[in-house]
Amino acid sequence: MLKKYKDYIICVLFSLFIVAGYISYDNIFSFVPDETAEELSKKYSYHYENNETLLEKFNKATFLKRVNPSQADFWIKYSLLLLDKNQTKKADKILHKLAQSNIALNKFKYYLRLSDYCLKIGIITPEIKKSAEIFQRFEEAKKDKTLYNLLKGKTVAVVGNSDFEIGKNSGEEIDSHDIVIRMNNYRTENYEKDYGKKTDVWIHGFGDKAVEDKTLNHEYLYAAVAVNYNEIPVLTDDHLDIFYRNMIERKIPYSELDPVAYKEIGYIYKIFPSTGFAVIYTLYKWGIDFDVYGFSFLEKKLKTDYLSHYFEKDEPNRIILPNPHKYEKENIILNGIVNGRSFRANKK
Repeated sequence: MLKKYKDYIICVLFSLFIVAGYISYDNIFSFVPDETAEELSKKYSYHYENNETLLEKFNKATFLKRVNPSQADFWIKYSLLLLDKNQTKKADKILHKLAQSNIALNKFKYYLRLSDYCLKIGIITPEIKKSAEIFQRFEEAKKDKTLYNLLKGKTVAVVGNSDFEIGKNSGEEIDSHDIVIRMNNYRTENYEKDYGKKTDVWIHGFGDKAVEDKTLNHEYLYAAVAVNYNEIPVLTDDHLDIFYRNMIERKIPYSELDPVAYKEIGYIYKIFPSTGFAVIYTLYKWGIDFDVYGFSFLEKKLKTDYLSHYFEKDEPNRIILPNPHKYEKENIILNGIVNGRSFRANKK
């Protein structure tokens, strides 16, 4: 019986051997479709789904797919998800594959946690070493509650950058608070009457390509970044320079705002928060009393879906760009948190 089908069996086994041989070479694999890579990358950065669910989707999307250096952000995020589950062998293989491309390798430095890990597996460049130092300093700062302790029991003003305060003469009232928090590229010069001039805490995000290092001209009690540095990439080299200069060279008190609160925003509300929203939500979760100024939600009705800051009104050549923040949804949520201008923890 076996002799009768011997040639057939040999042919089938040989064919399977050839197929298995081909499968072992990723140069015949197709790439993950760009639209799929973009969609999953967005969900990862915006925290719309938990990491366990995302890993399942990344696994499905990458099954028998070829690592594509032009999709470096997607594959880096996949590697970070794998590392979360201690699947280091698979993550290392992906990262070493990406590192063969200078274009992809240059992306590594923007992922702080990844940079720290790369040092352990021998993927080292001067830029990756600097980013790893920044990551380690953030990790050290996470162990204390300096910002929380600074705000607890104080009168706190959170000053946004909308034009809501123009003509309202709120400056003196803002400056009367124990602690004044401002964000991103705020201005006080020539706006003291409406926005005040005092600033104790500066908080910024990763998202503004034109971010200014406010610490160069002002001494703060504290500075913070309102994103999850473990997962969201730093956007530009300017951001990295700011972190390295302030955290490593100048040793300015600097930390992440609150990773738990930040991820919670994505899970619960399905939005990528603006810096102002992240600050207010974090103080709310911490139980810190605060007053708000310069936020569009105070107007009750959103004027525009575009970025508009009070200090840009007099800049005729400014470019107004749409951005990923859902201001209308943010306004609804914030109006549910803040009563008028104020939030008081014991009067929820």
